[in-house]
Amino acid sequence: MGQSSRRFLNFHSGRAMPIQAMPTQALPIQTLPTYDDLYIRDTLDDTGKIPSGAATAYKSPDVVVWGTQTIPDPDIYLVENYDTAWYRNVVVGEKNYIYCRATNLYPMSQTGVLYLYYAPGGVMTDVGVWRNNQLSTAIPGQNYVKLDARQPGAVVVGDTAFEWTPEQTGHYCFVAQITTLEHPNPLPQSFASTDEYYRWVIDNPAVAWRNVTVLDNLSPPQYQQDFGFQNLDSFEREYIFLMTASGLPSGSLMAMFCAALGPVPPIGIKQTSQLPNWSLTQTSWLPASFTAALTATVELPAGAHWTGDMSVTIEAIAFMQPQDSDYLKSFARPVAELGINAPNLTESGTVGLRLGSYTIQTMTEETLPAAAR
Repeated sequence: MGQSSRRFLNFHSGRAMPIQAMPTQALPIQTLPTYDDLYIRDTLDDTGKIPSGAATAYKSPDVVVWGTQTIPDPDIYLVENYDTAWYRNVVVGEKNYIYCRATNLYPMSQTGVLYLYYAPGGVMTDVGVWRNNQLSTAIPGQNYVKLDARQPGAVVVGDTAFEWTPEQTGHYCFVAQITTLEHPNPLPQSFASTDEYYRWVIDNPAVAWRNVTVLDNLSPPQYQQDFGFQNLDSFEREYIFLMTASGLPSGSLMAMFCAALGPVPPIGIKQTSQLPNWSLTQTSWLPASFTAALTATVELPAGAHWTGDMSVTIEAIAFMQPQDSDYLKSFARPVAELGINAPNLTESGTVGLRLGSYTIQTMTEETLPAAAR
């Protein structure tokens, strides 16, 4: 079908709508990927292969969280900077902007739509929690962005930004879903295990995940939020929760607590440090099919205020169990590579799978992990 005659299908009304022309940039067409449609990357080196080999499932560089500012020419800027990933915190009660881009592996021009969902507080929160949480856009009545790739290998940016004015602070996940006529890519009803969820995110080129933090403001002297987590598996699993500080003033306090019964030992730890860079860890076994919230707290000493060189990262890591599949184990890494320096874990050869990571900071240009496999 030639570009002049291609039409975009309105997925809500079934009516055909003309596509707006958008500047795109052609990239060399990959020869290895087996996917043949519009795809969104899990990592910067994700080429659309199945399996992807991506090192992480929660920091897609193509879900661009830009905070309360807009990008003047996103269809140019985000294409020219295709090899760059950014992150800005989202501010509660204010309109925030999220841009999305994709790459065309279809053998000709291709059009599609991209939906963006938000999952509250989640480390891989099951789809039933967020399937109705679609973000709207700057175009009234439109809850998706159009993707119009004019040629094979083209990078394309959505025709508008998603807009989000969160009512509560906390940790969230964005889930991006691309649909085309050739690949409708419906959402699953539910996930029965961590393995199943991970496969859907990592090895589905039309799905991507992005963790985000919502703050009261960009420079909080004190920070406290809930960090939702789940053990989706039918057996108990050992987790480790990790808070890592960078650049905090002497006398800063970090704490993690979970009031729900079930974790063994109970999750509860706090520490005040005189060092600018330090970590706080809590290891616990979670029951099968367990859901709860971790309350994370950061308190700066009296008179101190948050600055651009300070950050705190909160992570959830699942330790591998003998019954895990080889697929899931292929993404696991020695705990030392995950920033865990506990001698009892490093000496025993423990390996873990990072399921979520949230950073409290003003803005950073990110360096994402390399391929896992």
